[in-house]
Amino acid sequence: RYFLNRLRHLLARTKSFGAQSIDTDSKEDLKLWILLLTRASKQGVNINNITFSDPTNIAISDACEHGIGGYNDDGLAWRYEIPLKHRGKLSINLLEFIASVVTIELTLREKGENQKILALTDSSSALGWLHKASFPNCMPHHDTVARKLASNLIRRDSSLYAQHIKGSHNFIADSLSRDHHIPSNHLISAFHRILPQQTPPNLQITPLPTDMNSWLLSLMHS
Repeated sequence: RYFLNRLRHLLARTKSFGAQSIDTDSKEDLKLWILLLTRASKQGVNINNITFSDPTNIAISDACEHGIGGYNDDGLAWRYEIPLKHRGKLSINLLEFIASVVTIELTLREKGENQKILALTDSSSALGWLHKASFPNCMPHHDTVARKLASNLIRRDSSLYAQHIKGSHNFIADSLSRDHHIPSNHLISAFHRILPQQTPPNLQITPLPTDMNSWLLSLMHS
């Protein structure tokens, strides 16, 4: 349903004005539907992905004007400092959405298929976008990020839940997004000392994979 909004508008225009050219974004939506329907028809859909059950992983993220970051309950953590020349190009709400998607994807890469990810974010906008599209056609970056999330979930036969977390309770992800001046080992020691119950015992901050770095830069360049 997430990716039907643009197609519905296109259909409505054909009814009012006759045949229409299919724009690039609508083609991308159709490609995603082909991926989903092909997988559903050939492999089926795991019933566990359409029923509520306990999550296999918790992915927590945050963003600020100069960085994004996140971690999961297995101890995987990451952070990305936005290059100075690209700061301000993407809205803070979009950065929050991107941070969630990156944390989810890194978790799926680590855990494999058939996962149920509980994503926690302190952004109400990002929380909504993890469930449904509410973007006008002038916000193509949001659709690009949403398609990446959907493709990863489809290919890994996994599902997503999302919940809001108070900003005051999101200290670790907030620090990962902001405190790039603090060495990773010092930051981890501080988390264990200040928030021992919230910090995974084996927390490790790892660099983003090269392809993920390239994807983030492409969003800021486009």
